[in-house]
Formats: sequence, C-alpha cells, structure tokens
Amino acid sequence: MIDTLERIRTGAVAPAARDDAHGRFREGEAVGFVEEEIVAWGNPRETLRGVLEQLADNAELITCLRGADVPLDDETVQALAAGEVEFELSNGGQQSYWWLLSAE
Repeated sequence: MIDTLERIRTGAVAPAARDDAHGRFREGEAVGFVEEEIVAWGNPRETLRGVLEQLADNAELITCLRGADVPLDDETVQALAAGEVEFELSNGGQQSYWWLLSAE
C-alpha cells in the first residue's frame, strides 16, 4: 500500500478566491493545480483539460470527484478525459473545489 501511495499524484480545479498577484487570473476564473503547483488557469474547460493532461502522464487511472456547482456537465468532463487512461467520475459534493483528482 505504501508503494501505491507514493505513486499517487493529486490535482484540483477551483474558482480563484482572489485576483492573482502576477496577473495570471482573476477572482472567479478557474485555477488548476497538480500537487501544490498552479499549472493552468482561465476558463474551466481548458483549465481542467490542462490538469488532466498532466495527471495522465504515466498514469493508468484518474479518479475525479465532482464538487457542488461545477461549471461543466459530466459528459463534457468525460470527453476531456478521453484517452488511454481509465477515468472514473463520482460526486464528491465539495464546496470549494469544482473537481478533485487523483492519478495512479
């Protein structure tokens, strides 16, 4: 189990709580993370796509938890994840993040 946990990478997409000090995004725009690093921002579709692409690298499975009030329907999210990596989408109901993701 420890070996598996060491291989898991996490990601998330959330609405920005405030404007970025570096001017990359504004409050309410999508911000995408892989681990603790901001890797994508802007509109929700392209931001989620960027996070999924990075997580898919060397992964077999991506698990996605849908939050409350997501700006994209499940069909769109499934289409963005289409590829060689297995993708599982479930309702997480979290308030602060549109999508929480893990890749293994």
